[in-house]
Amino acid sequence: MRGRYSHEELKALDDYAAQFGIELIPCIQTLAHLEEFLKWDAAYHYKDTRGALMLEQEATYKLLDNMIQSVTAPFRSKRIHIGMDEAEELGRGRFLNEHGYKARFDLMVTHLEKVLEITDKYGLHAMMWSDMFLKLANNTGDRYDKSTELSDYIVEKTPKQIQLMYWQYNQTDVTHYHHIIEQHKRFQKMPAFAGGMWVWNTFVPNYHLSLQASEAALTSCKQHGVTDVFVTMWGDDGFESNYYVGLLGLQYYAEHAYAEKLDEEKLKQRVKFCTGIDYDSFVQLNKLDTPPGVEENNVDQTNPSKFLLWQDVLLGLFDKHIEGLDLQTYYDQVAKEISDARQKENPLDYIFAVPEKLSRVLALKASIGLKLKQAYDERNVDELNEIMNKQLPEIITRVKSLRDAHRSQWLQMHKPFGWEVIDIRYGGLVNRLDTAIDRIKQFLNGEIEKIDELEQERLYYSPGVENSTGLGWCSYYYRMASPNVFFHVLPIY
Repeated sequence: MRGRYSHEELKALDDYAAQFGIELIPCIQTLAHLEEFLKWDAAYHYKDTRGALMLEQEATYKLLDNMIQSVTAPFRSKRIHIGMDEAEELGRGRFLNEHGYKARFDLMVTHLEKVLEITDKYGLHAMMWSDMFLKLANNTGDRYDKSTELSDYIVEKTPKQIQLMYWQYNQTDVTHYHHIIEQHKRFQKMPAFAGGMWVWNTFVPNYHLSLQASEAALTSCKQHGVTDVFVTMWGDDGFESNYYVGLLGLQYYAEHAYAEKLDEEKLKQRVKFCTGIDYDSFVQLNKLDTPPGVEENNVDQTNPSKFLLWQDVLLGLFDKHIEGLDLQTYYDQVAKEISDARQKENPLDYIFAVPEKLSRVLALKASIGLKLKQAYDERNVDELNEIMNKQLPEIITRVKSLRDAHRSQWLQMHKPFGWEVIDIRYGGLVNRLDTAIDRIKQFLNGEIEKIDELEQERLYYSPGVENSTGLGWCSYYYRMASPNVFFHVLPIY
Protein backbone atom coordinates (compact mmCIF):
# COMPACT_ATOMS: atom_id res chain seq x y z
CA MET A 1 0.00 0.00 0.00
CA ARG A 2 2.98 2.33 -0.61
CA GLY A 3 2.44 3.11 -4.29
CA ARG A 4 5.02 0.67 -5.63
CA TYR A 5 6.02 0.83 -9.28
CA SER A 6 4.53 -1.87 -11.48
CA HIS A 7 6.50 -4.05 -13.88
CA GLU A 8 5.09 -1.98 -16.77
CA GLU A 9 6.16 1.32 -15.19
CA LEU A 10 9.68 0.08 -14.52
CA LYS A 11 9.97 -1.26 -18.06
CA ALA A 12 8.83 2.11 -19.42
CA LEU A 13 11.58 3.81 -17.42
CA ASP A 14 14.14 1.37 -18.79
CA ASP A 15 12.91 1.84 -22.38
CA TYR A 16 13.14 5.62 -22.00
CA ALA A 17 16.66 5.50 -20.51
CA ALA A 18 17.87 3.11 -23.21
CA GLN A 19 17.12 5.74 -25.89
CA PHE A 20 19.95 7.80 -24.41
CA GLY A 21 22.36 4.94 -23.76
CA ILE A 22 21.60 4.99 -20.02
CA GLU A 23 21.72 1.68 -18.14
CA LEU A 24 19.26 1.40 -15.27
CA ILE A 25 20.48 -1.01 -12.58
CA PRO A 26 18.05 -2.30 -9.96
CA CYS A 27 19.37 -1.77 -6.42
CA ILE A 28 17.76 -3.67 -3.56
CA GLN A 29 18.51 -5.00 -0.08
CA THR A 30 18.99 -8.70 0.53
CA LEU A 31 20.14 -8.75 4.15
CA ALA A 32 19.42 -5.64 6.26
CA HIS A 33 17.81 -2.20 5.89
CA LEU A 34 14.51 -4.03 5.46
CA GLU A 35 12.62 -2.37 8.31
CA GLU A 36 9.82 -1.23 6.01
CA PHE A 37 9.15 -4.81 4.90
CA LEU A 38 9.79 -6.57 8.18
CA LYS A 39 7.50 -4.22 10.15
CA TRP A 40 4.47 -6.13 8.86
CA ASP A 41 3.13 -9.06 10.87
CA ALA A 42 2.90 -11.03 7.63
CA ALA A 43 6.70 -10.80 7.30
CA TYR A 44 7.52 -11.94 10.83
CA HIS A 45 8.67 -15.36 9.60
CA TYR A 46 11.53 -13.67 7.71
CA LYS A 47 12.61 -11.46 10.59
CA ASP A 48 15.78 -11.76 12.68
CA THR A 49 15.95 -8.20 14.02
CA ARG A 50 14.06 -5.01 13.27
CA GLY A 51 15.82 -4.64 9.92
CA ALA A 52 17.71 -7.88 9.21
CA LEU A 53 16.51 -11.09 7.60
CA MET A 54 16.45 -14.43 9.38
CA LEU A 55 19.24 -16.53 7.86
CA GLU A 56 19.69 -20.28 7.48
CA GLN A 57 16.07 -20.96 6.61
CA GLU A 58 14.76 -21.98 3.21
CA ALA A 59 11.82 -19.55 3.27
CA THR A 60 14.22 -16.58 3.31
CA TYR A 61 15.97 -17.75 0.15
CA LYS A 62 12.70 -18.45 -1.60
CA LEU A 63 11.72 -14.87 -0.77
CA LEU A 64 15.04 -13.53 -2.10
CA ASP A 65 14.70 -15.60 -5.28
CA ASN A 66 11.28 -14.04 -5.89
CA MET A 67 12.63 -10.55 -5.11
CA ILE A 68 15.61 -10.83 -7.44
CA GLN A 69 13.58 -12.34 -10.28
CA SER A 70 10.87 -9.71 -9.91
CA VAL A 71 13.10 -6.66 -9.66
CA THR A 72 15.36 -7.55 -12.58
CA ALA A 73 12.64 -8.67 -15.02
CA PRO A 74 11.76 -5.14 -16.28
CA PHE A 75 15.38 -4.14 -17.00
CA ARG A 76 17.80 -4.78 -19.85
CA SER A 77 20.81 -4.67 -17.55
CA LYS A 78 22.25 -7.93 -16.28
CA ARG A 79 23.68 -6.13 -13.27
CA ILE A 80 22.05 -5.94 -9.85
CA HIS A 81 23.06 -4.27 -6.61
CA ILE A 82 22.18 -6.56 -3.69
CA GLY A 83 22.89 -4.07 -0.87
CA MET A 84 23.93 -5.80 2.40
CA ASP A 85 25.24 -2.60 4.02
CA GLU A 86 25.01 -1.56 7.67
CA ALA A 87 24.01 -5.04 8.84
CA GLU A 88 25.53 -4.75 12.32
CA GLU A 89 22.53 -6.46 13.94
CA LEU A 90 22.95 -9.57 11.80
CA GLY A 91 22.42 -12.78 13.79
CA ARG A 92 21.68 -10.94 17.04
CA GLY A 93 17.88 -11.22 17.29
CA ARG A 94 15.68 -14.29 16.80
CA PHE A 95 18.60 -16.04 15.12
CA LEU A 96 20.70 -15.78 18.27
CA ASN A 97 17.84 -17.12 20.38
CA GLU A 98 17.19 -20.09 18.11
CA HIS A 99 20.69 -20.98 16.83
CA GLY A 100 23.12 -19.48 19.30
CA TYR A 101 26.07 -17.23 18.52
CA LYS A 102 27.80 -17.32 15.15
CA ALA A 103 30.42 -14.86 13.92
CA ARG A 104 28.86 -12.18 11.75
CA PHE A 105 31.46 -12.50 8.99
CA ASP A 106 30.80 -16.22 8.65
CA LEU A 107 27.05 -15.58 8.59
CA MET A 108 27.51 -12.91 5.93
CA VAL A 109 29.71 -15.00 3.68
CA THR A 110 27.41 -18.01 3.85
CA HIS A 111 24.43 -15.78 3.12
CA LEU A 112 26.23 -14.04 0.26
CA GLU A 113 27.05 -17.39 -1.33
CA LYS A 114 23.36 -18.35 -1.22
CA VAL A 115 22.31 -15.03 -2.77
CA LEU A 116 24.94 -15.40 -5.51
CA GLU A 117 23.53 -18.83 -6.35
CA ILE A 118 20.28 -17.02 -7.11
CA THR A 119 21.90 -14.24 -9.17
CA ASP A 120 23.94 -16.86 -11.07
CA LYS A 121 20.73 -18.73 -11.85
CA TYR A 122 19.36 -15.64 -13.60
CA GLY A 123 22.65 -14.81 -15.34
CA LEU A 124 23.19 -11.65 -13.29
CA HIS A 125 26.36 -9.84 -12.26
CA ALA A 126 26.03 -8.76 -8.63
CA MET A 127 27.58 -5.90 -6.73
CA MET A 128 27.22 -5.10 -3.04
CA TRP A 129 28.22 -2.50 -0.47
CA SER A 130 31.54 -3.32 1.17
CA ASP A 131 31.21 -1.54 4.52
CA MET A 132 30.50 -4.65 6.59
CA PHE A 133 33.77 -6.28 5.48
CA LEU A 134 35.66 -3.15 6.52
CA LYS A 135 33.81 -2.92 9.84
CA LEU A 136 34.42 -6.54 10.69
CA ALA A 137 38.12 -6.09 9.91
CA ASN A 138 38.47 -3.20 12.36
CA ASN A 139 38.43 -3.50 16.11
CA THR A 140 36.48 -0.26 16.46
CA GLY A 141 33.86 -1.23 13.88
CA ASP A 142 34.64 1.97 11.96
CA ARG A 143 34.61 1.20 8.25
CA TYR A 144 36.26 4.56 7.55
CA ASP A 145 39.26 4.15 9.83
CA LYS A 146 42.31 4.73 7.63
CA SER A 147 44.20 2.13 9.67
CA THR A 148 41.82 -0.65 8.59
CA GLU A 149 43.68 -3.70 7.27
CA LEU A 150 41.65 -6.57 5.82
CA SER A 151 42.74 -9.94 7.14
CA ASP A 152 43.78 -12.72 4.77
CA TYR A 153 40.86 -14.73 6.13
CA ILE A 154 38.30 -12.14 5.02
CA VAL A 155 39.91 -11.77 1.60
CA GLU A 156 40.14 -15.52 1.00
CA LYS A 157 36.61 -16.38 2.18
CA THR A 158 34.79 -13.64 0.24
CA PRO A 159 33.28 -14.96 -3.03
CA LYS A 160 35.36 -13.76 -5.97
CA GLN A 161 32.53 -13.06 -8.42
CA ILE A 162 30.98 -10.29 -6.31
CA GLN A 163 31.94 -6.70 -7.12
CA LEU A 164 32.39 -4.75 -3.90
CA MET A 165 31.27 -1.12 -3.82
CA TYR A 166 33.10 1.24 -1.49
CA TRP A 167 30.86 4.10 -0.32
CA GLN A 168 32.08 7.31 1.27
CA TYR A 169 30.25 10.64 1.38
CA ASN A 170 32.10 13.00 3.69
CA GLN A 171 35.85 12.36 3.57
CA THR A 172 37.90 15.13 1.94
CA ASP A 173 41.38 13.57 2.37
CA VAL A 174 42.51 11.92 -0.89
CA THR A 175 45.04 9.71 0.93
CA HIS A 176 42.16 8.14 2.85
CA TYR A 177 40.56 7.00 -0.43
CA HIS A 178 43.92 5.69 -1.65
CA HIS A 179 44.24 3.42 1.38
CA ILE A 180 40.68 2.07 1.35
CA ILE A 181 40.70 1.43 -2.41
CA GLU A 182 44.01 -0.43 -2.02
CA GLN A 183 42.35 -2.60 0.63
CA HIS A 184 39.49 -3.36 -1.78
CA LYS A 185 41.89 -4.34 -4.56
CA ARG A 186 43.14 -7.19 -2.40
CA PHE A 187 39.93 -9.04 -3.34
CA GLN A 188 41.40 -9.44 -6.85
CA LYS A 189 38.46 -7.65 -8.46
CA MET A 190 38.32 -3.93 -9.23
CA PRO A 191 35.90 -2.32 -6.79
CA ALA A 192 33.18 0.15 -7.65
CA PHE A 193 32.81 3.43 -5.77
CA ALA A 194 29.79 5.42 -4.57
CA GLY A 195 30.02 9.06 -3.55
CA GLY A 196 27.16 11.29 -2.55
CA MET A 197 25.51 14.59 -3.19
CA TRP A 198 24.14 15.50 0.24
CA VAL A 199 20.48 16.21 -0.37
CA TRP A 200 19.19 14.02 2.46
CA ASN A 201 18.24 14.94 6.04
CA THR A 202 17.88 18.58 5.00
CA PHE A 203 15.90 20.80 2.65
CA VAL A 204 18.85 21.84 0.48
CA PRO A 205 22.06 20.31 -0.87
CA ASN A 206 25.39 20.67 0.92
CA TYR A 207 27.57 21.38 -2.10
CA HIS A 208 30.49 22.57 0.00
CA LEU A 209 31.08 19.17 1.56
CA SER A 210 29.77 17.11 -1.38
CA LEU A 211 32.08 18.64 -3.99
CA GLN A 212 35.15 18.60 -1.77
CA ALA A 213 34.60 14.95 -0.87
CA SER A 214 33.82 14.02 -4.47
CA GLU A 215 36.94 15.76 -5.78
CA ALA A 216 39.14 13.72 -3.47
CA ALA A 217 37.24 10.50 -4.20
CA LEU A 218 37.19 10.81 -7.98
CA THR A 219 40.84 11.83 -8.11
CA SER A 220 41.72 8.68 -6.21
CA CYS A 221 39.40 6.50 -8.34
CA LYS A 222 41.14 7.70 -11.51
CA GLN A 223 44.59 7.03 -10.11
CA HIS A 224 43.58 3.49 -9.12
CA GLY A 225 41.69 2.63 -12.32
CA VAL A 226 38.23 2.47 -10.69
CA THR A 227 35.76 2.90 -13.57
CA ASP A 228 32.39 2.03 -12.02
CA VAL A 229 31.28 5.07 -10.04
CA PHE A 230 27.89 5.87 -8.53
CA VAL A 231 26.74 9.18 -7.08
CA THR A 232 24.00 8.71 -4.52
CA MET A 233 21.19 11.04 -3.46
CA TRP A 234 19.36 9.28 -0.65
CA GLY A 235 15.85 10.08 0.57
CA ASP A 236 16.18 9.56 4.32
CA ASP A 237 13.52 10.47 6.89
CA GLY A 238 10.74 11.51 4.54
CA PHE A 239 13.01 13.41 2.11
CA GLU A 240 12.03 17.07 2.37
CA SER A 241 14.49 17.94 -0.39
CA ASN A 242 14.44 16.75 -4.01
CA TYR A 243 16.94 15.31 -6.45
CA TYR A 244 16.74 18.13 -8.99
CA VAL A 245 18.53 20.47 -6.57
CA GLY A 246 21.42 17.99 -6.91
CA LEU A 247 21.74 18.41 -10.69
CA LEU A 248 24.89 20.48 -10.36
CA GLY A 249 26.44 17.54 -8.52
CA LEU A 250 25.43 15.09 -11.22
CA GLN A 251 26.98 17.40 -13.82
CA TYR A 252 30.11 17.50 -11.68
CA TYR A 253 30.44 13.71 -11.88
CA ALA A 254 29.70 13.74 -15.60
CA GLU A 255 32.44 16.28 -16.29
CA HIS A 256 34.91 14.29 -14.19
CA ALA A 257 34.19 11.23 -16.34
CA TYR A 258 35.52 13.00 -19.44
CA ALA A 259 38.46 14.92 -18.02
CA GLU A 260 41.63 14.01 -16.16
CA LYS A 261 41.17 17.19 -14.13
CA LEU A 262 37.89 19.03 -13.87
CA ASP A 263 37.68 22.51 -15.42
CA GLU A 264 35.45 24.58 -13.13
CA GLU A 265 34.60 27.17 -15.79
CA LYS A 266 33.54 24.44 -18.19
CA LEU A 267 31.47 22.85 -15.41
CA LYS A 268 29.62 26.13 -14.90
CA GLN A 269 28.92 26.41 -18.63
CA ARG A 270 27.68 22.83 -18.82
CA VAL A 271 25.39 23.23 -15.79
CA LYS A 272 23.79 26.24 -17.46
CA PHE A 273 23.55 24.46 -20.83
CA CYS A 274 22.00 21.26 -19.45
CA THR A 275 19.62 22.76 -16.88
CA GLY A 276 19.09 26.37 -17.95
CA ILE A 277 19.98 27.32 -14.36
CA ASP A 278 23.11 29.18 -13.31
CA TYR A 279 25.73 27.35 -11.28
CA ASP A 280 25.48 30.06 -8.60
CA SER A 281 21.72 29.54 -8.25
CA PHE A 282 22.32 25.93 -7.23
CA VAL A 283 25.20 26.81 -4.90
CA GLN A 284 23.30 29.60 -3.14
CA LEU A 285 20.89 26.95 -1.79
CA ASN A 286 23.72 26.02 0.59
CA LYS A 287 22.96 29.23 2.44
CA LEU A 288 19.91 27.77 4.16
CA ASP A 289 22.27 25.53 6.12
CA THR A 290 25.12 28.02 6.54
CA PRO A 291 23.71 30.88 8.65
CA PRO A 292 25.90 32.78 11.12
CA GLY A 293 27.59 30.26 13.40
CA VAL A 294 28.43 27.87 10.56
CA GLU A 295 31.86 27.79 8.95
CA GLU A 296 31.70 28.77 5.29
CA ASN A 297 32.59 25.35 3.85
CA ASN A 298 30.20 23.46 6.21
CA VAL A 299 32.37 20.35 6.40
CA ASP A 300 31.03 19.52 9.88
CA GLN A 301 27.68 18.74 8.26
CA THR A 302 24.94 20.75 9.92
CA ASN A 303 21.27 20.98 8.93
CA PRO A 304 19.57 23.97 10.59
CA SER A 305 17.16 24.37 7.64
CA LYS A 306 15.49 21.22 8.91
CA PHE A 307 15.77 21.33 12.69
CA LEU A 308 14.96 25.04 13.00
CA LEU A 309 11.76 24.47 11.03
CA TRP A 310 10.50 21.36 12.81
CA GLN A 311 11.64 22.08 16.37
CA ASP A 312 8.83 23.02 18.73
CA VAL A 313 8.54 26.70 19.60
CA LEU A 314 7.66 25.98 23.25
CA LEU A 315 10.24 23.25 23.83
CA GLY A 316 13.20 24.84 21.98
CA LEU A 317 15.38 21.76 21.61
CA PHE A 318 17.91 23.59 19.41
CA ASP A 319 17.53 27.11 20.81
CA LYS A 320 20.79 26.86 22.75
CA HIS A 321 22.60 26.30 19.43
CA ILE A 322 21.64 29.68 17.99
CA GLU A 323 21.93 32.05 20.93
CA GLY A 324 23.28 35.45 19.92
CA LEU A 325 22.87 34.91 16.16
CA ASP A 326 20.96 37.34 13.94
CA LEU A 327 19.07 34.79 11.89
CA GLN A 328 16.18 37.05 10.91
CA THR A 329 18.36 39.42 8.90
CA TYR A 330 20.24 36.48 7.43
CA TYR A 331 17.25 34.47 6.24
CA ASP A 332 15.45 37.57 4.96
CA GLN A 333 18.48 38.19 2.76
CA VAL A 334 18.62 34.55 1.59
CA ALA A 335 14.94 34.67 0.61
CA LYS A 336 15.58 37.86 -1.40
CA GLU A 337 18.62 36.39 -3.16
CA ILE A 338 16.74 33.25 -4.18
CA SER A 339 13.76 35.30 -5.34
CA ASP A 340 15.95 37.65 -7.39
CA ALA A 341 17.73 34.74 -9.11
CA ARG A 342 14.58 32.81 -10.06
CA GLN A 343 13.66 32.40 -13.73
CA LYS A 344 9.91 31.92 -13.99
CA GLU A 345 10.20 30.82 -17.63
CA ASN A 346 12.49 27.89 -16.74
CA PRO A 347 10.60 24.56 -16.38
CA LEU A 348 12.72 23.77 -13.31
CA ASP A 349 12.12 27.07 -11.57
CA TYR A 350 9.58 25.47 -9.23
CA ILE A 351 12.36 23.70 -7.29
CA PHE A 352 13.37 27.08 -5.86
CA ALA A 353 9.92 27.88 -4.46
CA VAL A 354 10.39 25.72 -1.35
CA PRO A 355 13.84 27.12 -0.41
CA GLU A 356 12.58 30.67 -0.95
CA LYS A 357 9.48 30.22 1.20
CA LEU A 358 11.39 28.20 3.80
CA SER A 359 13.84 31.11 4.15
CA ARG A 360 10.88 33.41 4.78
CA VAL A 361 9.60 31.06 7.49
CA LEU A 362 13.00 30.75 9.15
CA ALA A 363 13.49 34.52 9.14
CA LEU A 364 10.77 34.67 11.81
CA LYS A 365 10.67 31.18 13.29
CA ALA A 366 14.38 30.37 13.73
CA SER A 367 14.81 32.65 16.76
CA ILE A 368 11.22 32.95 17.98
CA GLY A 369 11.77 30.37 20.72
CA LEU A 370 14.63 32.40 22.18
CA LYS A 371 12.55 35.58 22.08
CA LEU A 372 9.62 33.81 23.70
CA LYS A 373 11.75 32.32 26.49
CA GLN A 374 13.42 35.65 27.23
CA ALA A 375 10.12 37.54 27.26
CA TYR A 376 8.62 34.90 29.55
CA ASP A 377 11.58 34.86 31.94
CA GLU A 378 11.51 38.67 32.16
CA ARG A 379 7.69 38.70 32.37
CA ASN A 380 7.72 41.19 29.51
CA VAL A 381 3.98 41.43 28.88
CA ASP A 382 4.29 43.74 25.87
CA GLU A 383 6.71 41.39 24.13
CA LEU A 384 4.58 38.32 24.95
CA ASN A 385 1.56 40.08 23.45
CA GLU A 386 3.57 40.97 20.34
CA ILE A 387 4.66 37.36 19.93
CA MET A 388 1.16 36.01 20.57
CA ASN A 389 -0.81 38.46 18.41
CA LYS A 390 1.55 39.17 15.53
CA GLN A 391 4.67 37.04 15.22
CA LEU A 392 3.26 33.54 15.77
CA PRO A 393 0.20 34.14 13.52
CA GLU A 394 2.52 35.47 10.78
CA ILE A 395 4.72 32.37 11.11
CA ILE A 396 1.61 30.19 10.69
CA THR A 397 0.70 32.12 7.52
CA ARG A 398 4.20 31.63 6.12
CA VAL A 399 4.27 27.93 7.05
CA LYS A 400 1.00 27.38 5.18
CA SER A 401 2.45 29.10 2.12
CA LEU A 402 5.57 26.90 2.37
CA ARG A 403 3.45 23.78 2.70
CA ASP A 404 1.46 24.70 -0.43
CA ALA A 405 4.66 25.16 -2.45
CA HIS A 406 6.10 21.93 -1.08
CA ARG A 407 2.96 19.96 -1.93
CA SER A 408 2.97 21.35 -5.47
CA GLN A 409 6.64 20.39 -5.87
CA TRP A 410 6.11 16.89 -4.50
CA LEU A 411 3.14 16.10 -6.73
CA GLN A 412 4.99 17.41 -9.78
CA MET A 413 7.95 15.11 -9.11
CA HIS A 414 6.59 12.05 -7.33
CA LYS A 415 3.68 9.75 -6.84
CA PRO A 416 1.47 11.05 -4.01
CA PHE A 417 2.51 8.25 -1.65
CA GLY A 418 4.93 9.60 0.94
CA TRP A 419 3.64 13.16 0.82
CA GLU A 420 1.38 12.32 3.77
CA VAL A 421 4.54 12.02 5.89
CA ILE A 422 5.52 15.63 5.20
CA ASP A 423 1.92 16.85 5.22
CA ILE A 424 1.49 15.53 8.75
CA ARG A 425 4.66 17.35 9.82
CA TYR A 426 3.32 20.66 8.54
CA GLY A 427 0.01 20.01 10.27
CA GLY A 428 1.81 19.26 13.51
CA LEU A 429 3.91 22.41 13.17
CA VAL A 430 0.88 24.64 12.63
CA ASN A 431 -0.99 23.04 15.53
CA ARG A 432 1.95 23.48 17.88
CA LEU A 433 2.26 27.15 16.91
CA ASP A 434 -1.46 27.50 17.61
CA THR A 435 -1.00 25.82 20.98
CA ALA A 436 1.84 28.22 21.78
CA ILE A 437 -0.52 31.14 21.10
CA ASP A 438 -3.13 29.58 23.39
CA ARG A 439 -0.61 28.86 26.18
CA ILE A 440 0.65 32.45 26.15
CA LYS A 441 -2.93 33.73 26.14
CA GLN A 442 -3.83 31.58 29.16
CA PHE A 443 -0.77 32.85 31.02
CA LEU A 444 -1.43 36.51 30.25
CA ASN A 445 -5.11 36.13 31.23
CA GLY A 446 -4.12 34.61 34.57
CA GLU A 447 -5.73 31.26 33.78
CA ILE A 448 -2.46 29.48 34.51
CA GLU A 449 0.33 30.53 36.88
CA LYS A 450 3.17 29.48 34.60
CA ILE A 451 3.96 28.00 31.20
CA ASP A 452 5.65 24.76 32.18
CA GLU A 453 7.39 24.30 28.82
CA LEU A 454 9.11 27.68 29.20
CA GLU A 455 10.24 26.87 32.73
CA GLN A 456 12.66 24.28 31.32
CA GLU A 457 16.34 25.18 31.01
CA ARG A 458 17.57 25.27 27.40
CA LEU A 459 20.40 22.78 26.84
CA TYR A 460 22.53 21.80 23.87
CA TYR A 461 20.94 19.05 21.80
CA SER A 462 24.32 17.86 20.46
CA PRO A 463 27.26 17.43 22.85
CA GLY A 464 30.29 19.49 21.92
CA VAL A 465 28.40 21.57 19.38
CA GLU A 466 29.70 24.77 20.94
CA ASN A 467 33.19 23.72 19.80
CA SER A 468 32.02 22.73 16.32
CA THR A 469 32.14 24.73 13.09
CA GLY A 470 28.42 23.97 12.59
CA LEU A 471 25.19 24.31 14.53
CA GLY A 472 24.64 20.62 15.14
CA TRP A 473 23.05 17.76 13.26
CA CYS A 474 19.91 15.70 13.67
CA SER A 475 18.77 13.05 11.21
CA TYR A 476 15.22 12.43 12.38
CA TYR A 477 12.13 14.61 12.47
CA TYR A 478 10.66 12.88 15.52
CA ARG A 479 13.76 13.81 17.52
CA MET A 480 13.50 17.46 16.42
CA ALA A 481 9.81 17.81 17.15
CA SER A 482 9.86 16.57 20.74
CA PRO A 483 12.04 14.94 23.40
CA ASN A 484 8.95 13.15 24.71
CA VAL A 485 7.43 9.77 24.02
CA PHE A 486 4.13 8.50 25.34
CA PHE A 487 4.32 6.02 28.17
CA HIS A 488 1.72 4.45 30.42
CA VAL A 489 2.06 5.00 34.16
CA LEU A 490 0.50 2.33 36.34
CA PRO A 491 -1.55 3.76 39.22
CA ILE A 492 -0.20 3.03 42.70
CA TYR A 493 -2.78 2.22 45.36
